[in-house]
Amino acid sequence: MGEIEGSFPQAQCFALFTGHLSERNLYLYDKLGYRQVRREKVSDKLTMVFLEKRVLANPKPADGGAS
Repeated sequence: MGEIEGSFPQAQCFALFTGHLSERNLYLYDKLGYRQVRREKVSDKLTMVFLEKRVLANPKPADGGAS
């Protein structure tokens, strides 16, 4: 996840989803700073859990990072 997030330094939000029974995924995403934003019932056996992680954009220095 860190590799993906690091590839988009200007992003302000990352979003993902998983099934409600994927307890290990939900635990991991919580530890990584993702918060549940909604649940959508797909069937009697499946509810999708949507998560987001809001981050502060990491703007490039005015000189483009040149030293």
